[in-house]
Amino acid sequence: MRGYTLLSVFIIAIAASKVATAESGWLPQGRSGADEAHAFTIAVHFKGKADVAATCDKVLMKVSDPLSSAYDQHLDLSSVNEIFMDREAVARVESWLKSVDLTYETVGDYITVKCTISESERHLGAKFFRYTHEDSPGLIYHHTHSYTLPREINEDVDTIHGIDVFPLARQ
Repeated sequence: MRGYTLLSVFIIAIAASKVATAESGWLPQGRSGADEAHAFTIAVHFKGKADVAATCDKVLMKVSDPLSSAYDQHLDLSSVNEIFMDREAVARVESWLKSVDLTYETVGDYITVKCTISESERHLGAKFFRYTHEDSPGLIYHHTHSYTLPREINEDVDTIHGIDVFPLARQ
């Protein structure tokens, strides 16, 4: 069996990243500036995470079945949040954001954070790089290959949108 050094694995990963980036049209422009504006959205996990699919199926079947007393009584966002949103988890994430003095806006179980690159890097243990899209050179995206969530919110966060997956460029 052929052995690989850490350096060779790193080089292969960088090469694969460049190919994937080039194929998607995103072109690296170097490190993001510390004072550049940055926004990302934290998706807080659902209440009763293990049972979400089953609960969703039950609710959808009730409002879709003409024989059900709940037929055609579709839920609004507030009702959906009441069933699925983990308010305690949202409160813990908001508390952490306040403790590190980050500006945010909460809509249901999504929390959009607006800060600078240096704040994102400091609080997420990440390094951000600037990318532009070949079809929309004015479009700038700040991307990281990895990030770390603080221990106090690690179990409350499903994902963070807008930091590690390239978006589709709109023309």
